[in-house]
Amino acid sequence: RPPYFRRSVVQTMGPTSVFGVKATDKTGKEKYFKAKKGVLLACGGYENNPQLIDSHILPGVRVRPAGTPYNLGDGVYMAQEAGADIVHMAGCEWMGFGANPPGHDVAIKVELRKLGKGIVVHRFGKRYFNEDKKLDHTRTLVAIEFDGYPDDPTALSDYKGVPSFLIFDEAKRLAGPLAKSKLEPVTDMAPPVMGFLAVKGLYEWSADNSQEIENGMIKKADSIQELAEIAGIDPVALEETIKNWNDYCQAGEDAEFGRPPNTMGPIEGPPYYAMEIGPLFINTQGGPKHSNLDGKVLDRYDNPIPRLYAAGECGSVYSCMYHGSGNIAEALIVGKLAAETALQEEPWA
Repeated sequence: RPPYFRRSVVQTMGPTSVFGVKATDKTGKEKYFKAKKGVLLACGGYENNPQLIDSHILPGVRVRPAGTPYNLGDGVYMAQEAGADIVHMAGCEWMGFGANPPGHDVAIKVELRKLGKGIVVHRFGKRYFNEDKKLDHTRTLVAIEFDGYPDDPTALSDYKGVPSFLIFDEAKRLAGPLAKSKLEPVTDMAPPVMGFLAVKGLYEWSADNSQEIENGMIKKADSIQELAEIAGIDPVALEETIKNWNDYCQAGEDAEFGRPPNTMGPIEGPPYYAMEIGPLFINTQGGPKHSNLDGKVLDRYDNPIPRLYAAGECGSVYSCMYHGSGNIAEALIVGKLAAETALQEEPWA
């Protein structure tokens, strides 16, 4: 789906048979695309659709994608209108934490491993996990663990890590960009930088993080209490957390979460810094149910919807587990099978 089209709508011939697509461009003009043999939905997931995320994955939380902002769930809506069954809507791949540059609808991954002079706290000023924990391609994310139960009147009853904040000092700020947003040659020591903003060259993180201070992504203050008030963090708890962290660094052991000593460093200031970070998607898996042998989209009774096909993460086979070859192999294989099957259809006109 070209980015200048709004959500498309599948048109049907009679009750089922699909014969093309209707789309609306940015001017509001409707465009019709006829398909003599069939329509293949290869339009990705719904990582940038807040309504679908709220309904199926994480109620009340705005999760942003690292990939294209144009994955709006078009395939889900189109297939539903054609009578398709919808599966695996709760399936997704987390990418850890990201920061959202102003003016963009997608986020840039913030790498927390080997963090050094920095910690992550929630809005109540406490650390809540080992920041060196691997968070890429996970089925759960520490930030969205729900804290609170109805039999405990003192419980929070909320996501404890939304939002979260990266807390660091001047030495950390000057040590290099907190997030990579620039494509660089891939080496054994430097893995590829992925994400829509990096690939498209739409945002380049400053080398000393000064641009991010200027545009408001990073908050700066001369005291921990002032920083907490600016960022919206409990100031008393943040003071205690930083003191405890510096004590752990002095002792060479993270007594709370076991972060490796070689990834630790004290937070010394002033000044002090805080950057809000939030949950980040790689992709979602939900969409129209379809056969992985030929890509045919199925209705709720497992009957194929004539001339309608799907491939890739638009109704992915992956639900509770993500296999090694992932969505790319799935998209290539099922897409090829679907196209070969569609070519065998008799032209409707």
